[in-house]
Formats: sequence, C-alpha cells, structure tokens
Amino acid sequence: MNFRMAVRRSTVAFGTMILSVSLVACGTPPGGAAQQQSEGGMFGCKGLPNSQAKNATIGAVAGAVVGGLIGNRVADNRGVGTRNGALLGALSGALIGSQYKASISLTEMPDGSVKMNIPGSLLFETGQYAVRPEFQQTLNGVAKSLREYCGLQARVVGHTDNVGSDAINDKLSVERAQSVVSYLESTGVRPANLSAQGRGKHEPIASNDTAEGRAQNRRVEIFVSETN
Repeated sequence: MNFRMAVRRSTVAFGTMILSVSLVACGTPPGGAAQQQSEGGMFGCKGLPNSQAKNATIGAVAGAVVGGLIGNRVADNRGVGTRNGALLGALSGALIGSQYKASISLTEMPDGSVKMNIPGSLLFETGQYAVRPEFQQTLNGVAKSLREYCGLQARVVGHTDNVGSDAINDKLSVERAQSVVSYLESTGVRPANLSAQGRGKHEPIASNDTAEGRAQNRRVEIFVSETN
C-alpha cells in the first residue's frame, strides 16, 4: 500500500467516525435518517427530552414563557418540570403564532398527558362540524408539534351543550372530533397516532343554565401524550 492510498483510507475512516458521532449527538436512532423518518412519518421527528433534569429545565422555561404566549390560560401546571414539562413546552410553542392563543387553555392531566381545550366557536360555525378556515393555521401549529416529536399521540374529544336531543348532540360531538382528526391527518400526522371520540352533553364543565356556561361546554379537547 503506497502512502497516498493509506492517507485516503485514514481520511475516510476518520470522516465516518465523525459522522457517526454527529448522528448520535443529534439523537438519530440506529439505522440512520431513513429509520427516523419512517418512525415520524414523512416529516421525520425528534424525541422529547426524557430525563428529569432536562424536563426540569424545559419546564422552568415553559413556566416562565407560557404565560407570555397564552396569557393566564395555563391551568394546573404544578407538575411542570417533574412530569411533562417538555410536552407542555412543545404544545405551548405550537400556539405562538395563533391569533386565538388567549382563548385556548393547556392543562396537565394526572396521567401525564396535556389537555388542550378549544372553544367550539373558534373551530366551527353553529351546528356545523367543518373546521373553520380561520382556525386552520392554529391546527397547523398543533400538527407540526405532533409531527416534530416522535411518539406523540392525540385523542380528540368533542363536547356539546344540552340544547337539542341526545341523538343530535352525540352525533355532532363525534363529527366535530373526527373533523379535527381528519384535518390533522391531512397535514401529515400519522393516522395511527390520532383518535376521535364524542361525549355529547354528558361531560359539562359549566352550567348549561346560562349562555356563557353553554358556550364553555361547546368545546373540543385534544389530549396529547407520549406513546408507551
């Protein structure tokens, strides 16, 4: 082997070693970018920080920043930093550009998921289930987070007030949840990571005796969690 060939082989080996180190540092799984892309759909994905220390850091940032993003609409964030601060941070980031961010609340749930509560009037016209074009940009932000982070799943739940029959309300709540799921799928979110349910009038969060209470009950909730 002459000197020039030896140098060339050493250079190739050194370059391969640097590439491998870079992929590990970026969190690319064994198998390379192709496997990472297959796990996260056509857009690829990255993992949420999974150590308590990392979550504590992100949770602290989320606690300081989310208030500026969506006002005081973040409820029950006592567990941020120890349970799912990274997830809360990802979803709050999805709302940064939304003109409706002040009306959307994020709540940490006991099971470690995060609930995004969206008033029905923002999503739909009265009695309808097609997503309003004005709200699609906000859903685009949510979809981006679902695509960007590996292993996230979203359960969409529709709710109504008590005006009308149970049959009509149950059907409308399912149709509204499915409409949101269909829109998220259209942006590239994997269907396997999405589900839709309807609760009709059966899980109110306010009194149906007032117009304000009925407006609160007409809502869609998106529960986002990491897959097991």
